[in-house]
Amino acid sequence: MLFITFFCFLSNIISCISYTVLLCGFAMSAESEDDENWHAKFFYAGPPLLASIDEEDGVPVVESPSFLELHSATRHYREMADAFVKQLSMSHEVALRTEEIFNTTQSLSHHLEKKISKTAELLEHNAFVLEEILKPFPVDAIETSASNLVCRIGVESAVESSSDDVQQTIARYIPSFSARNSNGGNVNEEQPYDEAVQIIAHLTRDWSKEGAILRDEFSWIQEELWRYHNETTLSPILVPGAGIGRLAFDLAFAKEEERTSDCVTSYPFAVEAMDNSIVMASAAHHLFHNEAHTRNIYPFVSDSLSNEVDTQRRWDSVQIPEQSIVDKIRSMHNQQPHQQPRLSYTVGDFVTTYSSPSKQGHYGSLVSVFFIDTATNIFEYIWTIRH
Repeated sequence: MLFITFFCFLSNIISCISYTVLLCGFAMSAESEDDENWHAKFFYAGPPLLASIDEEDGVPVVESPSFLELHSATRHYREMADAFVKQLSMSHEVALRTEEIFNTTQSLSHHLEKKISKTAELLEHNAFVLEEILKPFPVDAIETSASNLVCRIGVESAVESSSDDVQQTIARYIPSFSARNSNGGNVNEEQPYDEAVQIIAHLTRDWSKEGAILRDEFSWIQEELWRYHNETTLSPILVPGAGIGRLAFDLAFAKEEERTSDCVTSYPFAVEAMDNSIVMASAAHHLFHNEAHTRNIYPFVSDSLSNEVDTQRRWDSVQIPEQSIVDKIRSMHNQQPHQQPRLSYTVGDFVTTYSSPSKQGHYGSLVSVFFIDTATNIFEYIWTIRH
């Protein structure tokens, strides 16, 4: 147990150093990206950024997002994994002492030893995969309005702005509702949206073959879009709450075979995904541009230990993304730019970003899945969608 704890601690140090080195070399890797290859553009309109003031012309120079949330997510996953193994180790100690007291065979403690070893191995595997996926990514453009820009002139001070730049919203003054039990704790409390555990759950649901049954709605959405495609202008399509981006990816890659030619694009829908989580956006960026290989993850290894019927099912793995996705991305490099899918991703708050005057009537349609229930004020979402 001491070895496992020390190993997890050492891994945290290594991942922190690796993250720092990666972040320092981020700008260089972004500049060396091959512009000829297909890629989805990523935009940032999220929480406040720092900006230094150019000494010559006095114009703010906006920095890239810090991406510190990515390191926080992977660090929390390792902390969770360490706590999970400790919990199993305590059960093993109780089982061992009980077997000694009653002088019985050590079948239960032996079973738990193997379970601890296997669990630690798979949790470490998941942690390495997450560190490969959750990396800083190139930002094609940063929204520099006053709503998300903070200047740094010796001390940090907010930039003065006009009423057109800052959208005052009702939800900012309404605390989110959280059901409480008799002890004052949250009912059905879940992991925060930005946590790595959520990334693994979203990867499994959205990008694995096993999650296809949970994506049945995606097929229905595509059928409805094709149904109205010839009657009205549906593009560009906005996909708020896109998460890791599978729905937006599928819509952008929806191919109209019968109209394919050298002059007409094969992919009629221009799609803009958006989400307020830079962690989700990082995973989406990796998957949108992954043409190398697939990976296995173990989504059930950290499930609750209660009511476990078959331990072996805990070790089941899923492949992400599906091989067909990798093949689609590879095939893009053989097509002319005007024949490639049009897909972008914006990181930002839905209401703040899309209630601005510049966005009024900008989109032909809006597709929402796993999103409406995130509203603090549902009427505000509906108003923004109508806008």
